[in-house]
Amino acid sequence: MPKRTVESLGQYLARIIKEKQLKQREVQENSGGQITDGYVRRIMAGKTDNPSVRKLQALARGLSVDEDEIFRVARGQSINSNSKSSSKRRSQSSKK
Repeated sequence: MPKRTVESLGQYLARIIKEKQLKQREVQENSGGQITDGYVRRIMAGKTDNPSVRKLQALARGLSVDEDEIFRVARGQSINSNSKSSSKRRSQSSKK
């Protein structure tokens, strides 16, 4: 079984932004302005270590990722690829 490494929230943000070829400003725009590009930079730099639930939800929207995934990362848990599809369904069903 391969060893899973746990990413910090800042590392996760940097990886997703790079993979999706986003700019921090685009994350802000995609979030509906509920998170600033400066706040994204501070998380990536490790200067913000306890974002609120609302900020994490805004990050998920801004990055177009599943909320459950970003919450797992914020809790210091590894991302299990097997749980992504079921967590995505839960997240989508909770949106109103």
